[in-house]
Amino acid sequence: MSDGIILINKPKGPSSNQTLQKVKQRLAIKKAGHFGTLDPLASGLLIIGLNKGTKLSKLFLNDDKSYEAVIKFGQRTNTDDAEGDVIDTSLKKVSKSEVVKTLSSFVGVQEQVPPAYSAIKIKGMPAYKYARDGKVIELQSRKINIYEVLMKDFEFPFLTLSIKCSKGTYIRSLARDIGINVDSCAHLHSLKRTNQGHFSLSEAHNENNVNLNKIYSIEKATNDLERCDITVDQIKILKNAKSFKLDDCDSQKKNFVRIYSQDIFLGVGKFNNNHLFKEFLV
Repeated sequence: MSDGIILINKPKGPSSNQTLQKVKQRLAIKKAGHFGTLDPLASGLLIIGLNKGTKLSKLFLNDDKSYEAVIKFGQRTNTDDAEGDVIDTSLKKVSKSEVVKTLSSFVGVQEQVPPAYSAIKIKGMPAYKYARDGKVIELQSRKINIYEVLMKDFEFPFLTLSIKCSKGTYIRSLARDIGINVDSCAHLHSLKRTNQGHFSLSEAHNENNVNLNKIYSIEKATNDLERCDITVDQIKILKNAKSFKLDDCDSQKKNFVRIYSQDIFLGVGKFNNNHLFKEFLV
C-alpha cells in the first residue's frame, strides 16, 4: 500500500520540504505533500500525504494544532524566533504573575499580525523575500483562535507553554506579542508540534525509520469523518458526475464524509444542501 498518509517526527534543522523529500525517497513514492509546514527551527508532527493521499490536504490543512513552545524574554528578533537577528532588548525581569495575567488575555478569537518573515504572499511574492531585501511590508492581521495556552514551566528568561490553536496561528507572533504585553520583548526559542487534528506526535516515526507498513490508508486516515452509505446505482452516478441529490444520508451536519457502498470504502465526499459532492474516489 502506497496511498495514504504517514506521520513523521520532524527533527529540528531541516525544512519541512527537505524532510518530505527524504521520506519520499526512502519509500520510493512518486507523489507526496505535507499538510502544514514546520519551520526549520521547529520539530514534531509532520503529516505527509502519499500518492492519492495528497488529495486529503483540504481536510488536514483546516485542522486545529497543538504545540509545546519555549519563549525567551529579553530579546526580540527580526524573525520573531531564535534564528533571526536581535533588533531589540529589555533588561526587565518579567514576573510569574505578569505572565499568568497576560496568558489569559490571549485565549479566544483574536486578530494576529503574522511575522514579517513568513510565507504569506504579497503581490505574488512571499513576505520573507521582502524582509530579506530590507523592504518594510505591513502585513494585515488575520483572525485566529487560541483555545488554550497553559504555562508548563517558567524560569526567567524562559517560559514553556502548551498551546492549542486554530489553523493560521503563528506561535512566533504569539511569542512576540506576549513580550509586548508585559512591557518587555520576547521571541520563540523552540517549538514542537504535538498534535494535528486527531493525530498525535506519539504515533509519528523517525524519518530514517519509515517503510510502507507504517502508512495509514486513506480509510484509516479519515476515520474521524462521518460515514455516508450509497447504493450501487448511486456509485455509477458519482463516478460520472460531480454530485447528486441525496436526501437520506445521515451525514447532513458535516461537510466532509467517508463514502461507502456495500460496506466498501469508496472515497471522500462533501455533503451540502442535500447533495453529495465527490472530492475523490479511491
